[in-house]
Amino acid sequence: MRALLLALLGCKGPATPSDTPPPEPTPLPATCDAGDEAWVQRAIPLMWGRRALGAGEVYAWSGLVAQHGREAVLHAMTKSPEYVDWWGLWLTDTLAVARTGDKAFSQCFQNRLVATYDGSLTQHVRGAAEPWNSPWDQGSFTMADLLRDAIVADDLAVPFQAHLYARMARPVTGANVSLEELEYNRRVNFGEGFYETWLNRNLDCVVCHNSSFSTTDAPDARFDRTWQLPGRHETALLGDNTDFDKASLYAMFRHAPVSRENGGRRPWGMSASCGYLRGPDAIAGPDMLGQDTSFFVQPYGATGTVWDVERTLAAGADSLATTGLLVAEDGTVDGAQSFAYLVGARIVDRVFEASTGGRLTISHGFPRNLAQASRLEGYTDTFVTSGFSLETLLVAITADPLFNPGLPSECDARPYGLDPVVNPWSVEDEDTAKRPNSPGDLAHRLPARVLYRSAHAHLGRGAPAEWNLGENEEDFQATLGVFLRESQPGFNGTDFQGLLAWQARFATCGNVGGNDWISGYLEQAASLGTTGDLVQGLKDHLLADSTLATEEIPLLESLVGPLDAPGTSLDERSLRLVCGAILTSSPYMLAVTPTTSPPPILAPTADAWCAEILPLAEAAGLSATSCVPGR
Repeated sequence: MRALLLALLGCKGPATPSDTPPPEPTPLPATCDAGDEAWVQRAIPLMWGRRALGAGEVYAWSGLVAQHGREAVLHAMTKSPEYVDWWGLWLTDTLAVARTGDKAFSQCFQNRLVATYDGSLTQHVRGAAEPWNSPWDQGSFTMADLLRDAIVADDLAVPFQAHLYARMARPVTGANVSLEELEYNRRVNFGEGFYETWLNRNLDCVVCHNSSFSTTDAPDARFDRTWQLPGRHETALLGDNTDFDKASLYAMFRHAPVSRENGGRRPWGMSASCGYLRGPDAIAGPDMLGQDTSFFVQPYGATGTVWDVERTLAAGADSLATTGLLVAEDGTVDGAQSFAYLVGARIVDRVFEASTGGRLTISHGFPRNLAQASRLEGYTDTFVTSGFSLETLLVAITADPLFNPGLPSECDARPYGLDPVVNPWSVEDEDTAKRPNSPGDLAHRLPARVLYRSAHAHLGRGAPAEWNLGENEEDFQATLGVFLRESQPGFNGTDFQGLLAWQARFATCGNVGGNDWISGYLEQAASLGTTGDLVQGLKDHLLADSTLATEEIPLLESLVGPLDAPGTSLDERSLRLVCGAILTSSPYMLAVTPTTSPPPILAPTADAWCAEILPLAEAAGLSATSCVPGR
């Protein structure tokens, strides 16, 4: 009766078992990992510039991961020729080398003169004290050779050094202008490209956003929208963070006094196809434009040139490998170290983008929040102290939770548990629970070249054209977002025009000449299974997932007929239409959390793929006799 009275009066009586509150639920972890198969599906496009060629390839690599771990397997992937070719192509784009237009440079960046890449060329370039007087004892070479040798040597500083010279051979052109006007335009064009491509800076933006202050800084970290790396870098490189003379900075990229049409110095013995230069001893004042001052890190008077810029980068890269970036209490940094450090940060930013779809900086060249800044600084420190090692950087980034997040609905994690990196603006969301990132923020269209190379690899067409593009091919690549030149720098987004161009190119998976993958597949497999088996084999080849959802089956049967019919009844055109439907679908075009199902009956198994990948494992020092754990 007393308890009833207390209840009627709104009072709580003594606790009873039924009144005891339930225990607090165990908090969900911030993030979860999608697993080894998903990690492999993400690693293959990053390392080789193409999607996986079926679940068999994924499971074979996953078996090695189970035995040796992800880091060891990543090192094994670097032993593939695909790794060298892909990152050589990536470096060409990252150095902003034009594929089309007046500045196209196929002679130097397409043609190769070196038979074997073993790192010796890179060591020659790195160790030469006088590039203008240091021929290579093994002959001549092009930038195409040096990029690939530098990847083998695992030193990405060297391509950025050498391109300072090769870039001189492709200046901006002009008509109906005086020699002086042309010279001025060339200095400005090279200078602006240099600050963007090497340093991730724009001199117009620097006066408001630099390493010392930004107009979007705030004393309260919650409202600070520019997060700088340690060190007063602009002061070290430009002489001041705001009060600098652009003409003196651009004068370091004098063209007429340095470049020659023929007969002159070839840095490190580089091929004549990459250009001739006058040696530093042949450059004297006065300057043809009356520009008697030039500056980069230090004043050079009327004779500062790319010879000085390149030597500064070389010195800085060597110094960072020994000591890392040294920052005084007042933020002062050595100019050579600062130069190399910002080059390293710029490379890190672009590799992170290739890995996750998002950069660690925004348009002014700086991180927007602490999560971006801490990663940019940490990865850059790791990268530059490793000697600009791409392998070291890739190992670090692929271990980041942002690289392989699982779907929270499938592995019990918070919906928004990732650091706000790829979507840095989420920190201002009105819903505080949504201020971190979610795995959905990482969904993006595959980089244009990766997507295009994947389609060619799956159809057995070989690599897409990269140089000497015809008008139709140039238009297609520009629409897709491939980097072609300064005025067509490419993009990784998706628009209606790009989708239409992709559909026009791949909606029917047409045979463009000779036996491609589909014709070969039908010839070999049609008599071995049903139409459904053939469709599953095709889907596995393209997506590494052969599962047929219930709603898919009637759609597929409208193209190929009953799935239980003999495979010999399937005509090639129908199978190509299925191929086109997959190639133009979002699961193919987007980088999302991947799924993998076991290889179907007509697809290569993990054991079959072992023959392909075990030599790579052995080259990386892994003692593996099988790709499957326990065998």
